[in-house]
Amino acid sequence: MLSSEELNAALTEARTAFPVASRWRHKKGGSYMILGHVIDADDGSVRVHYGRYDGPNYDPAAERDISFVRKISEWTVDRFVRLY
Repeated sequence: MLSSEELNAALTEARTAFPVASRWRHKKGGSYMILGHVIDADDGSVRVHYGRYDGPNYDPAAERDISFVRKISEWTVDRFVRLY
């Protein structure tokens, strides 16, 4: 497991590259907002915590409590494009 200093450095890097409240479009068409960043307890990797905010068949009432976590290594330009 990484030290607290290493974890804080990794979180700072993630927050800079993928800011909270920034919006992204997935290659399949859905739009998502970054809600935060988390550390995987098993391996110490930083992950992006995000939720959908529009797109095909989006129902805010049905999806308001649904969110996802993805490895930063999977948050790539061929999968997500930053909208703002």
